[in-house]
Amino acid sequence: MWIPNSSLQHYAKQGKVQSLGHGAWYFGKGKPTAYQAVQALQQQTKLPVHVGGITSLILDGNTHYVYFNHNRIKLFTPTDVSLPLWLSLFHWDFNIEHHKTSFLPSDLGLETYQDDDFFVIKSTKERALFETLYQTPNKSNTYECYQNLENWWGIEVNIELIQKLLENCNSIKVKRLFLCFIEDIGFDWVEQLNLKNIYLGKGYCQVETERCIYEPKYKVSIPLELYQTEMNPEMDIIW
Repeated sequence: MWIPNSSLQHYAKQGKVQSLGHGAWYFGKGKPTAYQAVQALQQQTKLPVHVGGITSLILDGNTHYVYFNHNRIKLFTPTDVSLPLWLSLFHWDFNIEHHKTSFLPSDLGLETYQDDDFFVIKSTKERALFETLYQTPNKSNTYECYQNLENWWGIEVNIELIQKLLENCNSIKVKRLFLCFIEDIGFDWVEQLNLKNIYLGKGYCQVETERCIYEPKYKVSIPLELYQTEMNPEMDIIW
């Protein structure tokens, strides 16, 4: 909605609106929340941006841990998309992290999440898990990714979506880790996946560089702590 600048200044003096930065205004009382800002960004600018990764899993309660002190909102966009400056400069109630990625199609595995105060487009639990694996080991903990996958016991998962994610994912690391983990956990739906249509690359995939082991089937490194406490297959240790 376009409003003349003179009118905005008038409303601002009356306390009816407040500036969030260049080109952005908030109509309402009190301080806007980060999720409200994300909602406005998605609904008004139509940018391909969504809440993803661990943030999406936390919104759904699909995590192994209770993240009492999680104060970040992870936003994902295609690599060629930039977010407006006001979003990063305003002092929100959550820190906003922008991650540019192209390892998955930008429109695959998204859904709407609704709360009392906002609704946002976010990753499904299936896509969100892929996004956490993509950020390992620097911005996401591989051990926690495994444990968050274990939380899928007893809940319905979208096998068709998982198949599409695996087929369209261009990160060899993500696909190998995901398949390695779900087979080790032993989900009964694993056999429904068609691995013939999933390209897993060739050679060794080095994910962890210290205190790790080698998983021979998917040729990927796994944290030694994860092996010792969660996984049981015989593996050669990398020193």
